[in-house]
Amino acid sequence: MQYRLDKTLKFCVDLELSRTECGRRKPDKRLLSSILIEFEAVGAAMRYVDRKGRIAWKATPKLLEEISDDEAEAEDDLEEDW
Repeated sequence: MQYRLDKTLKFCVDLELSRTECGRRKPDKRLLSSILIEFEAVGAAMRYVDRKGRIAWKATPKLLEEISDDEAEAEDDLEEDW
């Protein structure tokens, strides 16, 4: 099964995979599934049907807002250091 993820969600899932997969080359499908289910449970990801009728995943507005807040905080910290 191939997972269709938007760019933002793929980035977040890849980060989570890198934390949990100790150097594996190809991600374990069960681990990937559990990460997506966990993201969905906390409101960071949602499933939808794309234009071709396939199940796909995308980041929720909640996740996008959290990323934006984290980015702004990081920029503020950088400005404080200079």
